Amino acid sequence: MRVVCLCCLARCLLPAQGPPQPITAPGAVSFHEGGVFISTLSEQMAGRPVLMQGGEIGTRDDGFVEVLLTPGTLAWLAPASQILLESSAPDETILVLQKGALLAEALPVAGTDPAVFVWEGRRITLRPGTLARIDGLYGLLRVLKGAASVEEKSRTVNVAAGMELAFATGSAPTKAARRRDPLQKRCRERAERMSAANAAGARWVFKTRTPWPRDAWLWVEDLGEFTFIPAAGRIQSALGPKFWSPSTVHSAGGPAYDSTAEQMREAGMGRTTALPQTSGPRPPAPPPPPPAAGKK
Repeated sequence: MRVVCLCCLARCLLPAQGPPQPITAPGAVSFHEGGVFISTLSEQMAGRPVLMQGGEIGTRDDGFVEVLLTPGTLAWLAPASQILLESSAPDETILVLQKGALLAEALPVAGTDPAVFVWEGRRITLRPGTLARIDGLYGLLRVLKGAASVEEKSRTVNVAAGMELAFATGSAPTKAARRRDPLQKRCRERAERMSAANAAGARWVFKTRTPWPRDAWLWVEDLGEFTFIPAAGRIQSALGPKFWSPSTVHSAGGPAYDSTAEQMREAGMGRTTALPQTSGPRPPAPPPPPPAAGKK
């Protein structure tokens, strides 16, 4: 397999910004840092590599990679790990963990065919709203939030939040290692960056009146970031950050609304502060209080 270092991969010229374009095809490498290598079975999207079917990507001891899969499903690859995009068909996305570990999240969106994660022949499917870690070093599936199902030979095992499923006997990570998971910390930082880009991306879609009939990823050129834009409402990542649809980004609880409220607080005005009346008739004066009763 021919590989090339991502830090040396030539970036293509970015096109002029036009109407927002939803991204639904899996495989976009939305972020990477440190030592990373990728097979030449890839193309470019906004200067970022895209894994094609049969493409592989791996990290060295200091590497970290974020890959966008089906709309709302993404995977973060730990250092010293490698994955293969076995299938990128519209009805089934299959990502194989060849070595190392990954953290995967399926955002709580409905109507999308979920991605399937494979480790040594076992098919792992995350339900919407699930955050799970697949660790090939220890042969362990940890479901941090949500639920997952594991197909192995002729049986299916359901794993709920807070549970672990060991695929092999042997050593396991210590409790301290579970608590201080550097991969989960990195993923939370990435989720916060994507959430910040969502505010700009959703406003861009709303401003240009671009139809957004389904959940999809979006490249926000002004920020140089990928993000997730739901078709309707607001969803929250299992890692904490929120993502707004174009129709709700300006509503109460949205990022634009929160920004306006912060400006009002800085000006000494609360959300319920009454504005001074500048036109129209004055309201009638309240009646005087009744006289106090005299003492007997």
